[in-house]
Amino acid sequence: MQERIVKFSYVGSNGVKNKFKNSQFLVLSNRIAGLVLSFIIMIFFYLKPKKSVENIVSVDNWPPIYASSYSSLTNVLSSWFQYESLKYVSFSTQLLSKSCKSIFVMLLGTLISGTRYKPNEYMSVIMIGVGVFMFSDIGNLTNAKTSISTSLSGLACLLGYLITDSFTSTWQDDLIKKNKVSSLVMMFLTNVFSVLYTLSSLYSQNEFQESINFSNT
Repeated sequence: MQERIVKFSYVGSNGVKNKFKNSQFLVLSNRIAGLVLSFIIMIFFYLKPKKSVENIVSVDNWPPIYASSYSSLTNVLSSWFQYESLKYVSFSTQLLSKSCKSIFVMLLGTLISGTRYKPNEYMSVIMIGVGVFMFSDIGNLTNAKTSISTSLSGLACLLGYLITDSFTSTWQDDLIKKNKVSSLVMMFLTNVFSVLYTLSSLYSQNEFQESINFSNT
């Protein structure tokens, strides 16, 4: 569905074909859905009279609010990069590129959490990355300048996606371990900040109403 939205044209009521170009609005829609879902589940657990679920939504186990904002920002950026990449590469290539995520998770894990890995582990993920590149349509460059430009743009978006998404998961994992917070609360806090970030960006660029108008036509 994501590939369909950003890559193909839609026929409006006036009969003119146009493409939906605002990836930020897609991020906002996604995050609002995640926020509503996590909130409903949290309320359900809060009302459920069982000791086994009390810690899931207990405020005592919440991480510092400001700390959640960092991973929320990279979460928004990773989604934006993900949607933008679909304008240049196929969905199958995007899925293949996710196999390279372990490379960036290991690097950021070392920087953020001080995790140490063995040399053979680094070599394994590098070989996976090389294999993914060889079998993706990014690695299949032709002589056409347009194809090269498109492939490079897609590669840049995928690289941005992998770095920001790896930071998000690594930072959240660190918060969960240090604060013993549930993944459900982490999901809720991340989506709260993500909605605020995306809404602020859309309104500052006057793109919110434009996206609504496109959807209505």
